[in-house]
Amino acid sequence: MDFIAPLIHSFMLPPVGSSAYCSRSAIEHSTATGDILLFAGRGALSIAIGAATRSPWSHVGMAIWGRDFPELSLDPETLYLLESTGYNFGRNRKPDALTGAMREDVRLTPLWDRFVGYSARVMHVMHLDLERVPVEWRRERLLPFMRYVAGADYERGRLQLAEAAFKWLGPTRRDVSSLFCSELVAEAYMFMLLLEFTRTRPSNRYAPDDFAHPETLPWARMSVRGGAVPPLSHGEYYDNE
Repeated sequence: MDFIAPLIHSFMLPPVGSSAYCSRSAIEHSTATGDILLFAGRGALSIAIGAATRSPWSHVGMAIWGRDFPELSLDPETLYLLESTGYNFGRNRKPDALTGAMREDVRLTPLWDRFVGYSARVMHVMHLDLERVPVEWRRERLLPFMRYVAGADYERGRLQLAEAAFKWLGPTRRDVSSLFCSELVAEAYMFMLLLEFTRTRPSNRYAPDDFAHPETLPWARMSVRGGAVPPLSHGEYYDNE
């Protein structure tokens, strides 16, 4: 089955080695706190998620610069990844920067350390418009959010994962007792008042691929002031091989 993922990616991602891919330094230079990071994994679960959502994107997280959150005692020179994962990193496990615990689940870890022992090949950055959503706006709302979700568990309700991938399964209720990756990101964007919270589309009805198509997201009025263009746009790719 492992041959399926590279085949899917070859049709849905830019060719590896093309000018679409950037270096680590270029990614860091262009990425700001609150930007979205999409990952194309190659494991069995990633293949299943890709098949269900018809997308190469099997995981999503959020970029967090340590310099923007001195209250959390983070390394100011480090770009972190805020994510929720059930992936077992084994000996490559890194401590969660929010709690100091050696755990999976909701966690904050240096972005480039995240690739160690992980099967994701390609990362894609989606940028928030800096003029319409200033970093200070993001910082003021993400600081309490990260404190709120620190130590939270990865999603325990497997049905919620299926409902996020298969929208036709019907409405569901918001449940943040445990969080999967795209649910965490959707909650963060609702905290930033960028995504609308509706009874028919709570945070647990988002899949990773939803954040690759900003034109289809239910943006709140604040985020689209000055025009109807979504504040989230495509950025750089990074090849992990």
